[in-house]
Amino acid sequence: MAQAQQIKIPPYDSDFTTVWLTQVRMACAAEKLTTEADKFRRAFLALDTKTAELVATIDPESADPFKQLCDTLLTVHAPNDGSQLANLLAANSLEDLTPSAYVRKIQRSLPKDTPECIMRHIFLRALPHDIRIPVAAIQGVDITQLATIADTLVKLTEPAYSAAVNSTTSPNESEPYQIKSTSGKQNTQPPPRTQFYNTEHRPQFYNRRRPTFRRTQQSTSSTDICRYHYQWGQQARQCRKPCAWKQPTQRR
Repeated sequence: MAQAQQIKIPPYDSDFTTVWLTQVRMACAAEKLTTEADKFRRAFLALDTKTAELVATIDPESADPFKQLCDTLLTVHAPNDGSQLANLLAANSLEDLTPSAYVRKIQRSLPKDTPECIMRHIFLRALPHDIRIPVAAIQGVDITQLATIADTLVKLTEPAYSAAVNSTTSPNESEPYQIKSTSGKQNTQPPPRTQFYNTEHRPQFYNRRRPTFRRTQQSTSSTDICRYHYQWGQQARQCRKPCAWKQPTQRR
């Protein structure tokens, strides 16, 4: 008789202990492993080293080693002493899960005979505020259907939330002058104006204009001299004839 093909068991996850043990039982059934010792060895080899240390003291040759392994993992990672309910009541978010995934977590964590009104209350507490009220108003459906509706509402609100986040002003734009100094304190003073000095827009410096010649009473009449000497006097650089301008004599 050909040996049954070995099935790969998923890695152990302490958040899904009950699910993982169910997968182990199904793998053992498919591989025709019926004894407690064979089931124990199959499950033990699928555990990671840290988790295997919890059940390493179980004797494979004892009467029920596989049952002891299951009980130990459930006691450590899935206690049924009310602590799971306390943790769920303390949570106020979906913990990065979809509404449907969070409902499945509630169903795994609580006893099977837990009233649905309690699970519904825990589920509504974890929903985002913007969809909690419309979901709570839905009546006549079980918690699984309620979670499916919540999945749709979450997907509809995600684009609007992303757009609101992207439209907000970034810290660099809203606080352009908050520069951290070497001492670690925020410097709210604007940087010196010299940092923004643009060499391409330097002010143009022109040659100083010649001072306008001041005419005195002794000056020649404006009708006898050219317009250059009339305006600039002895500093005129040109002369247009006829011009009666006479260069004043210099004192010795």
